[in-house]
Amino acid sequence: MALTRDDTWRTPIIKYLELGIYKPEEEKTMRQQCARYTLISRDLYRRGYFRLLLKCITKELAEFVLQEIHEGVCGSYFGMRTMTVKKCIK
Repeated sequence: MALTRDDTWRTPIIKYLELGIYKPEEEKTMRQQCARYTLISRDLYRRGYFRLLLKCITKELAEFVLQEIHEGVCGSYFGMRTMTVKKCIK
């Protein structure tokens, strides 16, 4: 089970949830850690507060999402003080 270029921190969790594959010395920690995660359509989700599902994404996708939030579809980020002033004016 050699690591490939596509392997991330999510790979061992996905393998455990999907196939039950884990290193024998990590059995207890894998069971405890994987209890917080679930697979839906080959996508990994972590159970959040109030049982919300939080999608686990790659670093590249996370950078894209942050870029889109700050500069893309959602518009420019003005800063906390500017947003507070705009909120107080309304």
